[in-house]
Amino acid sequence: MEIGSFYEIDSQIISGALPRCDGFCLDGVERYGKRNTVFTASAREAVRLALKSMGGRRSNAKRRCLMPAYMCDSVFLPFFLEGWELVFYHLDRNLKPDFEEFAQQTERVRPELIFIHSYYGADTWKDARGLLAKWRRAGIKVMEDVTQSYYLSSAGQEADYIIGSLRKWYAIPDGAFVAADGPLRCGCISESDAFASEKLEVMQEKWKYLNEGGQNKDNKAKFLQKNRRLEEELDAVGEIRKMSLASEILLSRTEEAKAQRKRRENAEFLKNRIFEDSGISFAPSGGAPLYLPVYAKDRDQVQAFLAQRGIYAPTLWPVGAANREFLNEDEKYIYSRILALPVDFRYGGQEMRYIADTLNQWRDQNWNRS
Repeated sequence: MEIGSFYEIDSQIISGALPRCDGFCLDGVERYGKRNTVFTASAREAVRLALKSMGGRRSNAKRRCLMPAYMCDSVFLPFFLEGWELVFYHLDRNLKPDFEEFAQQTERVRPELIFIHSYYGADTWKDARGLLAKWRRAGIKVMEDVTQSYYLSSAGQEADYIIGSLRKWYAIPDGAFVAADGPLRCGCISESDAFASEKLEVMQEKWKYLNEGGQNKDNKAKFLQKNRRLEEELDAVGEIRKMSLASEILLSRTEEAKAQRKRRENAEFLKNRIFEDSGISFAPSGGAPLYLPVYAKDRDQVQAFLAQRGIYAPTLWPVGAANREFLNEDEKYIYSRILALPVDFRYGGQEMRYIADTLNQWRDQNWNRS
């Protein structure tokens, strides 16, 4: 049994040469209620398109964005490419800002953009969404990243721009979106399916490895290496690309409500079955999250213990060069301890039971060390 890592896909799923539909839409994105939506190849490109759509600078000085210090460093890249300055605000171990401190920082920094992120399906801005509306009235734009909380009903209500990575949620080779009430600069988007074509091949290779018997470690090493190369290449992409036709086809066949229900059921199963002791505890999460997060005292050892048993739980995220010097003690705690358990639609009770039993086995073996 192998659980986690990037999605696999059966080659039989992709069939027929369907034409691209300019009117493609997705129910999960439509529910945000924005007038304009563009589907891009990656979330990095979705962020960059949103930044380009904000219009010209007020002066020659760099624009400022308030950014959470706990964030994937791939989010920082489009800001640097578009000439923005990032000012980091802090979170506590519950993944929430100190809203009073944040309000003072906003008054002091006077940013043109506030970037927020609801973590792991929980509305970590629930208590302060009214503040966002206030700042929008004062002329500050708000961008909300729903990559970890795509199904969260309260997300995006106070945002000028909503961005999210769809390829993290579904078995598609590429795909992300930006949604806004204002216009989006579609003229700067190119059409290139090269990345998606290669990624699709890797996903099919993984499916064959998992489903056609005689698992070959050499084959696994090869498709994992290809996947790493493709993911690294995303940082070097200089253009903003439209989401591929393959992803449009696959998403048009996706039962989003079913996928959401499966994530919620899997997350609840683990919450009810994992014992919190021996240095393992639940991090804040809710609803149907991208992953179920836990804090692990010996995170790297726990991750290795799981991997040795075929469970691949990522650490979200590695610390980036841009925010490394700005982290407070709570954020260092998050970065050093958080582990993301797979709960996606590929899995059910059998896999969740295996994850829980494996973590509980770790707990039993390390009880005296806690």
